[in-house]
Amino acid sequence: MALCEVYDPETCVFKIGENNVYFGLQDVLMLTGLPIDGKPLVLQNKAVDVEECLTLVGVTPGTGTKKHDFKLSDLVTIINGLDNNPDDASLDKACRATALLGIACMVDNNCRTAISTKYLNLIRNVDDIKTFAWGAASWVNLHSSLRTFKEDVTKVGISGCSFALMVGNNFRYLLLSAYLKLFLFVINGV
Repeated sequence: MALCEVYDPETCVFKIGENNVYFGLQDVLMLTGLPIDGKPLVLQNKAVDVEECLTLVGVTPGTGTKKHDFKLSDLVTIINGLDNNPDDASLDKACRATALLGIACMVDNNCRTAISTKYLNLIRNVDDIKTFAWGAASWVNLHSSLRTFKEDVTKVGISGCSFALMVGNNFRYLLLSAYLKLFLFVINGV
């Protein structure tokens, strides 16, 4: 919570004492390894029908959730259900399930227990999954959720990758600051 409180939505920096700590795309790449270059994640506002969900992921949306949502636990079951020698169709379904879980954690800050089938439009072709700028989308989600949090703390919480990115970046800053002080001590004897 303290990191959220020192975030300045006007300048997109964390104000820690006298220092402004900017968290940019390179930081996301460094901390997560997620690509920051690639196709943008453009969500079509069209849910995928039940038949296609079964074909693409192997699970029916709407079980205990909204009509057009997958339960995150169902996606985990698909991944865990892979045997040692999966066929191509099972492997593709598990890849899509994994991508949907990644989207729920990194891109859609509102996903707590379910994710919309709309995201399947992005990952129909498994080979396309690697072409998206997942790190850039995660960075946008971080700043968007922080800005929303600053506007109304009751409106949304910081979850998933956003919290990890904030902590990781600020920990890196503190570590670099300590190394710099040690370096200055070594070269200056101060």
